Amino acid sequence: MADFLDGSNKQRTVSHPRLPRSAAAEHLREVADADVSFDPSQWEGPLGNTPSHNHQCITQSNEIEQDLDKPPEAGATKAAAYQCAFQPLGGEDWLGVSFYVDFTRSDESSDSTGFDSLARTLDQAQAAAVDLERAKDNYIQVGAADEVMLGKHAFIVAPSGARLGGKGGLRMRWRLHSQHGLTVLIANMPEVHSSCPNVSIQASSEPLMRWGFSKVWGLMQDYIASMGGDIERNRLSRVDACVDLPEIEVGKFCEICNSEWFITRAKHGPNPYRQNGHATGFTVGKTPLLLRVYDKLRECGRESVKFCLLVDRGWAVVPESVTRVELQLSRTTLKKYGVDTVEDWINMRATILDKVIRSWFRLTDGPIDRRHTDRTAMHPLWENVCNAFTHCFGESDNLPLVPLPKQSVNMSKQVKQVVGILVGIFARIGKPIIDNEKFFREADFAMRDVVADRDLCAEVRRKMMKLGVPVPPVMDEACVVEKDTSENRVREQNLGLPF
Repeated sequence: MADFLDGSNKQRTVSHPRLPRSAAAEHLREVADADVSFDPSQWEGPLGNTPSHNHQCITQSNEIEQDLDKPPEAGATKAAAYQCAFQPLGGEDWLGVSFYVDFTRSDESSDSTGFDSLARTLDQAQAAAVDLERAKDNYIQVGAADEVMLGKHAFIVAPSGARLGGKGGLRMRWRLHSQHGLTVLIANMPEVHSSCPNVSIQASSEPLMRWGFSKVWGLMQDYIASMGGDIERNRLSRVDACVDLPEIEVGKFCEICNSEWFITRAKHGPNPYRQNGHATGFTVGKTPLLLRVYDKLRECGRESVKFCLLVDRGWAVVPESVTRVELQLSRTTLKKYGVDTVEDWINMRATILDKVIRSWFRLTDGPIDRRHTDRTAMHPLWENVCNAFTHCFGESDNLPLVPLPKQSVNMSKQVKQVVGILVGIFARIGKPIIDNEKFFREADFAMRDVVADRDLCAEVRRKMMKLGVPVPPVMDEACVVEKDTSENRVREQNLGLPF
């Protein structure tokens, strides 16, 4: 494995374990054994990241339970590396997946008694959670009524559900917290809908650091199987990918960024992080594509479990500094790069991350010639970032990143809205509508009066172009003919000719 280089292009080696400098770090090391009971010498890599061609989905409960007793399986820093140098670590730091699940199929091998039974169980646990929340005595005993067992997995049911996608999103009736730290949202929909998922599962950084990407992905599938559901398809909603660079101070990145030695396609940022007057990082862009660069040790200082996972999963000793470079990719960006499912991400992540980290934003090795930005060399510090992503996610396969085709739009809601508006208009003016045909005629007359001489062919064509919808050739031809006719009429009018 190649030695990792810091910003000075010199190899950083450690001949003896370093001790944490601050009192806070000393305290965190004291609680390490209580928070994390893993042997890092057995770990093979960061965050369970594995090459795509070796990826296998785990779908059986017994396999999941056996694998969770083992450390993450991926490929990177080994125990021998601790003796010679700190290595960069990285992997997925957030995973959000929506599922289209059929709970109606009968499965003789399953212990499930159907969706109705599942719904009753979750409703009872939810009601108990509400009572516990209202109770004056908040002492909770093991096996409280808001806890449920689905297959071999234990969950705590929250007092209320949640909306998928925030305000205005799909209402999910039940919200569950699993024993592994994952959040599960379930809608009251036993059958698969064409466009609305009925199960959504999110994994934050801690379970991904603890178990690894592949095992967390396997857990998600096993949860649904334990509920008696069959997954028809999945949809990747959000994924965060990150690398941790030991022995590199975030101040170096901030200094270069403040000098405006960077090239980016983002419209927002960089926006600095500051604490007590000191630069602790910055962000570039915003959802659906966001880059964060920050001091990871400072961020973990308030959470001892995260700190111990960060150190023990790959380094065994505490580096003096750790800079995290993190990319947040939401659904819109994933679709742009041709990613629909988790399997797509596994196959294409190396290519996508290499493209984003090299083309979407990069630090430069000096002032930029705005006329020839491609001539400005990349800063060695950012080369380290690119090498770290390659180290953790693999070499780019240079796969074609073709955007997903746009889905056909269901216009029924919009058409109903138009009909409702026309009904309201005719009612207010007292228009005598004796049957549907009369309604259609009056609607046609009303729209013709408003449209008048407007060229709706050209307007619709222009709107298609703005939305990125392919324009049918027949519309191009019609617009050209109409334009020629209009120009001829103007020419004939200027010459005094009849038309």
